[in-house]
Amino acid sequence: MTKRTWLGLGLAVFAVGAIAMSMQGITSKKAEASACAQACYAQHAQCRIRKKGSPQCDAQLRQCNKRCNRR
Repeated sequence: MTKRTWLGLGLAVFAVGAIAMSMQGITSKKAEASACAQACYAQHAQCRIRKKGSPQCDAQLRQCNKRCNRR
């Protein structure tokens, strides 16, 4: 194999590794956001029970989901 072939092979391996690393970060962020959203909905359900369906609970849910999306 020539130097050029080895260089191309090395770059290809590096690119595959970089893509895999970035996908892993995206997956963990999605999982974290999903867990955050689930906590928001659980809190919302409790709020609706405590406050008997108050619109304030819906506003709190929107704010909570915004915080989850910023992470």
